[in-house]
Amino acid sequence: MNVCKLLTIIAIGVFAFSPTAVAQQTQTPATSAQPTTSPQDENRKRAIETLTRELTEMVPGGIDSTPARKTATDAILQSFVAGDGAKALELIKALSASDSTFPPAELVIASLQFSANNPTAGRQTMETAAMEHPSYPGVFLALARLAINENRSADGLSHLEKAERLFNQSQWNEVEKNHFRLKYYDGLADIKIRYKKWDEAIPLLQEIAKVTPNDPKLLVRQAEIMYRKDNTPEAIGLLSKFSEAMKESGAEQGRRPELMLATWFNRDGNTDEAHKWIITANEKYPDDVEVTAEYADWMVGQKRFADAQIAIKKIVDAKGETIATKFIKGKIA
Repeated sequence: MNVCKLLTIIAIGVFAFSPTAVAQQTQTPATSAQPTTSPQDENRKRAIETLTRELTEMVPGGIDSTPARKTATDAILQSFVAGDGAKALELIKALSASDSTFPPAELVIASLQFSANNPTAGRQTMETAAMEHPSYPGVFLALARLAINENRSADGLSHLEKAERLFNQSQWNEVEKNHFRLKYYDGLADIKIRYKKWDEAIPLLQEIAKVTPNDPKLLVRQAEIMYRKDNTPEAIGLLSKFSEAMKESGAEQGRRPELMLATWFNRDGNTDEAHKWIITANEKYPDDVEVTAEYADWMVGQKRFADAQIAIKKIVDAKGETIATKFIKGKIA
């Protein structure tokens, strides 16, 4: 199967098999006025946002560094999401040929395939990218990230070392070198963390922080290293920054820093410290029903049913019966 056909199938699949699309297909036509934005339009919008973030991460300088690049990448994504693989492929190749710092077409296609939940096609295209562009660092940085995500740290390290040799050569401009270098630091830091080499990971993350100090992934990794080094106050401070960074990026509040720390302690078998931080969270955020629910669930696990029931009643009085309260009541029963 050729790349063009794969692109078409994958792009159609983004919508044809999504819960939103299936729900839309099975709904009975409404007699009242239709909403201005259909579920399919919302699904398309989310898909484009996801693919935009993926390309922004992969392209040196980002996809909107010039008006021409922004226009071209918008057209690529619109074609891809619409299921027009032939058009998307044509636009990708044209942009790769005209824009000297845009990644090779095969690497872009592989990225879109992975983003559209087709790893089999993505792997095949990635192999083609490595064969066709053996001197492009981004290919091996992508292979390294794939290996790291699959817990193949040794393979990831090998790809990172090759990428470093390539991007230290003279043919790359400063924008490209900085882009490749940050991706290299990012991957290498993850491997150092896997190998529990905390002191070697710290300076790598500090280099990333010079460019993206409020990146959530950066902050949570720094927090975990501080936790591993028994520096709990620093870990809590970084987890607080992580929570704020998530809110600023448009995400929901998420779990409180104290609860995240409690999870790490519990994961590592230190239930006394986990208990301490769950109590701390419950006292610090008395009006946060999510915290209260986690507190109640923890108390059930500790067989402190009276404390759990008090917390459940507090939630019900404030918000009414919820899925969480029903679930915890069931566990108590």
